[in-house]
Amino acid sequence: MNDFLAGNTENRLIVLPGLIGVGKTTVIFQIYEYLLSQKKIEQDRILYFSTDELKAYLDGRIADVINIFIQEVHRTSLVNLDREVFILIDEAHFDKEWAQAAKIAFDQSKKVFLIVTGSSALNLELSVDVARRAKREVMFPMNFSEYLLLKHDFYPPRGMAESMRGLIFSPTKNLNLAHGTSTTNELMRKLITVDRPVEKEWEDCLCFGGFPFTLRMNQIDTHERISSVVGRVIEKDIFALQSFSTETRNTISRIITLLALQKPGGTSDAKLAVRLNRSPTMIRNILDVLEKTQLVFSVKPYGGAGKVVKKPWK
Repeated sequence: MNDFLAGNTENRLIVLPGLIGVGKTTVIFQIYEYLLSQKKIEQDRILYFSTDELKAYLDGRIADVINIFIQEVHRTSLVNLDREVFILIDEAHFDKEWAQAAKIAFDQSKKVFLIVTGSSALNLELSVDVARRAKREVMFPMNFSEYLLLKHDFYPPRGMAESMRGLIFSPTKNLNLAHGTSTTNELMRKLITVDRPVEKEWEDCLCFGGFPFTLRMNQIDTHERISSVVGRVIEKDIFALQSFSTETRNTISRIITLLALQKPGGTSDAKLAVRLNRSPTMIRNILDVLEKTQLVFSVKPYGGAGKVVKKPWK
């Protein structure tokens, strides 16, 4: 947005896909507050709305809201717009035509800056035309540093990630060794202020600490909420975009359960096909869709093109 206000109009369409509960709506409200308080943008130049409410109460479309905002508030058209405006669209996947509406607004005026958030289904709905115009910023669940920051107000030492990478990939370099030792000592001193053992915090983060809504919940409520997130992705994101039979729906749930309960390590689509007595093609299709919804992630074989193609993905 700062680049846009400075005159750079290239990245004017930002798409924020991510799982339910990772904080997309919170980010949108923080951006709204940033524009008002720090950039001193007039309120009539900022439009925020949630598409699920738009659909539920008015049965309206994103394109209609944008047109009304430009015509009624600014008394002009997109083509003749002479002031920068910011359009923040939450839960866009509730409108099947969101991509077309965003594309039209992007093409008709360089004065429009759009941010579109939604479930990970946005990854599946990006058309070629929109993908060419949009800058995609996928929001993932929290990593351990973010977990400690939000739960304990704990800031790791500056340059910690670079130090770890240096120690792993170039451990013999004196500079990496010295920097890594220094940041490790500083980290250990800071971790003393955390009330619980670090190992327990790490375990909690891995099991259920990826979502900000879990930070003040007990374990039972946390598991129930996460289970509902997974169920909603299966019922809404997947089946709203690709039709599967009832039998395949059961297979999807079994795959997720199998991956969640297996011992640490990888498994391949071929092994899953054998264990579930399904065709490898079906398993591969299901895994492709699950990966696009960010419920699972694949690890490709390391090596040349032939190896990547021939060996099974984990």
